[in-house]
Amino acid sequence: MKTNTLAVCPLNSPFAVITPLVWMTSLLICVVVSGTVMAADQADIDDEVGMTAEKDSQPKFVDGRFIIPPIQGRSTAFEGIGNGKTPDGFREGEERPLQALPESGADRAGNWSWSMADWAAPNTYSNPRYFEDRMLERHGHERFGIAQPLASGVRFFATVPMLPYLMAISHPCDCEYTLGYYRPGSCAPRTFQRPPWDRRAIIAESAAVATGMIVLP
Repeated sequence: MKTNTLAVCPLNSPFAVITPLVWMTSLLICVVVSGTVMAADQADIDDEVGMTAEKDSQPKFVDGRFIIPPIQGRSTAFEGIGNGKTPDGFREGEERPLQALPESGADRAGNWSWSMADWAAPNTYSNPRYFEDRMLERHGHERFGIAQPLASGVRFFATVPMLPYLMAISHPCDCEYTLGYYRPGSCAPRTFQRPPWDRRAIIAESAAVATGMIVLP
């Protein structure tokens, strides 16, 4: 019967010293080679995208002065990268079919037909809006820029003493429709909102002012 035996090198044998030296030497060679390869790769990266990529784009110190290069935007062009070729599409080499679309729906293939949409005016109304700024609230026309909130507040309080005049023109219980104005969101010209000239409204405003002067001390 055969038995497997493991040969053990005696401690006083010269092979017991040579074997660790061989391992250490091999490990040192591997470390040096890998470090050289990594350094070479890093140098290539620096040459392509690092400090040495665009020497003309770096500031220079000439005759005691710093020369700043002109600022240039980065480009997405890839002509100088690789061989300049791009992958072909799945329809490369095939002619694209071109066919004019008939104007009439009856001449088109398939179920083509004209669609119609009738606009109906909204039947909505409200009571008179005495404090409304139509051009600002309906169409977004600003006259004073960032000071528009302040101007709107001044307009609101200035309308309060004009209420008798406005109420004589439009009774508070009347129904008003938005028909006749430009639709919200449409391109509307700039117009001024002014109350009409009315004799009855002038009399009502005068009577209100006189009553206020008599009643208020």
